[in-house]
Amino acid sequence: MESREDAYAHLELRTLEQSLHSESVPWKLHVWLESLHVAQQLSRDEVTLSLLRDFTTIRPQDYCQELVSPALPLLCNRLATSKDYAITKRLSAIFSHCYGSAPTPSVPQMDLTLSTQLDAHFLNNPEMSDVMLLVEGRPFYSHRVLLMSASKRFRSLLSFCGSDTSTIHISDIT
Repeated sequence: MESREDAYAHLELRTLEQSLHSESVPWKLHVWLESLHVAQQLSRDEVTLSLLRDFTTIRPQDYCQELVSPALPLLCNRLATSKDYAITKRLSAIFSHCYGSAPTPSVPQMDLTLSTQLDAHFLNNPEMSDVMLLVEGRPFYSHRVLLMSASKRFRSLLSFCGSDTSTIHISDIT
């Protein structure tokens, strides 16, 4: 936790930096980052927003490794935690400014087929099943949804039998 004296020192530093900036002295990335960090520590959203607006005054030739680390984590953290729409919008503008407005890559379609795997606890368990297949007199407990999603034949058979049938007799297995 920052002491009161440190907070005043940071505030004085910020006031000096704003004065220099108002005199058209361009921001240096390091000073801008330090100011942004202090504004965030002190929860000064109005100062943060002002600093974010000023980002484009930093000359691109002054960008350096510091823009990637620690600036990028600081900006991403602020984007993830901000509840202020203006700050979020300004951060988005900074990311677009730095990284361009490349089109969003297409997202591949997900395979929406149901998985037919089930925990062993649920397999052939009379208490957990909703259908029993009686195969040549031998009971096999199962789940309609799994059988129907795994096999077109079971889908046809179970659809034909109806949902009120709990036992299905299967004979003449070869």
